[in-house]
Amino acid sequence: MILPCRIAGLLILAAISFVQTPSAAALQKKSYESLQGWPADDHAAALESFRLSCKEILKDGSAFGRPVEYGGARSDWLEICREASGVKDARRFFESQFTPFK
Repeated sequence: MILPCRIAGLLILAAISFVQTPSAAALQKKSYESLQGWPADDHAAALESFRLSCKEILKDGSAFGRPVEYGGARSDWLEICREASGVKDARRFFESQFTPFK
């Protein structure tokens, strides 16, 4: 089973689908079906971890004050963070909003 923080890490990497950097180009797009353990993971726990990150992003985004190689800018996250607050089906949310990369 993948820990919620690892799922959140995969999702952050998935965010590079809209951010192109030289190192991002080396990553390959994957399907959720290809992620070992994805169906059995605790998606609700991962969503709670994601919401904690979103809380900081929505408040002031201070983490974006340092150089960020992956993940874009604070403004890239505002809409999805707002959406995350009302999500009922965590797995469906992640699969519809993020693209996994490896």
